[in-house]
Amino acid sequence: MPKRGDVERSRELAPEAVAELGRALDRFCEATGRSRRRFASAVRLSPADLSPSHLQERALLLFWSLRRGELPRIAFRLALDQPGLRALEALAATVMEAVAGYPISPEAWREGRRETLDAGMLGVELFDQGHWGPAVSHLRYAWERLETLSDPADTSIWMVRQRVGAQLLNWLAYQNEAGTALRIARRLLEGGEANRSGNRAGLNALALTYKSIAVVCGHHPLTHPRTAIRHARAASRLLAEQELDRLCQAAALRDEAKAHLLWSRGGREEGPSPERREAAFATVEKAEAVLGPPSAETDAAFEWLQTRLTRLQFLGATGDAEGVDRVRAETFTRPWVCALLEGSENAALASRLAFVALAAPVASGDLDQVAYAARRFRTDPRSQPYADRVRRAAEMERAAAERDADGVRQAFLR
Repeated sequence: MPKRGDVERSRELAPEAVAELGRALDRFCEATGRSRRRFASAVRLSPADLSPSHLQERALLLFWSLRRGELPRIAFRLALDQPGLRALEALAATVMEAVAGYPISPEAWREGRRETLDAGMLGVELFDQGHWGPAVSHLRYAWERLETLSDPADTSIWMVRQRVGAQLLNWLAYQNEAGTALRIARRLLEGGEANRSGNRAGLNALALTYKSIAVVCGHHPLTHPRTAIRHARAASRLLAEQELDRLCQAAALRDEAKAHLLWSRGGREEGPSPERREAAFATVEKAEAVLGPPSAETDAAFEWLQTRLTRLQFLGATGDAEGVDRVRAETFTRPWVCALLEGSENAALASRLAFVALAAPVASGDLDQVAYAARRFRTDPRSQPYADRVRRAAEMERAAAERDADGVRQAFLR
């Protein structure tokens, strides 16, 4: 395979081949909702390279950009779902036929094991970036096939299966499908301990599984918070002991902290526990310490912001209005935080920011403002992919109408 720099740039295609490439590009853009400009950026070309006058000479560059190994990376840059990836494969097949001179079926791009692993990791990476819609289409597709490829001796399959399953757990928890998530969790844990080895990637995948189970337990109304704490601690301890992903360690500590605060509110058989409340805030402090000093130049910037949002949520749920104002000012007056938010396309982060903005009226007990803001969040089309938050907003709106401040705070935290 020649290097990209060695590709002959001057070879020209016949006019009818150029026209067919143009039509193929149009079909791809129409099917995926992506512009030619965005596609050009994703394949590392200029928009002018895709114009009819330039495409005649630049077709070989497009051919090189759409080689098999690059398709998952391009799909990630474009945040394509499974149908979008199929459209990309069809475009690549058309380009190959036009440039190389022989037809290839789009299905030829697909190979059982490799395609499944690629789809799984594509879903994981898109989910991490907040593109939950397209991510879930890849995660579901990969999960079904990983079940048939399961081989205890194949570490790669096991690790991808753990990562895919862990992200599915997170998504199901936010879709009010904690029961389904728990069933998947049991399957992930089957043989999980047997795969603990010196492989750092495998240990990291196992820790992520524990963390995701903690998220599910935190959303399940019939699961005691101590179960979430146990799994969150298992994740954070494994990550710390093996000096693995500190960003995931901070996220696991946040999950543990939330379970502590839920437990602090008491229940039918337990009264409120100030000690658990103190443990919740102490665990959030620990999460920030793991991440280190906040800065836009560090890879921890996003997780630091998520930890701050957790702190705001806790302060709102505990009625500390002054604390909410102080932490908001400390967080959102930092220029790098403003720049990070302005340049972010993370829909999941945007949804959480909108929900946590309710912390101020929740903390102050302004029930009229709570009802108004919760209704706005609940009816916003951008909130709909996050069914759990929509449900909680509806509960807050109902509790506010009933003048139940404690019910508002419980729904805001849960």
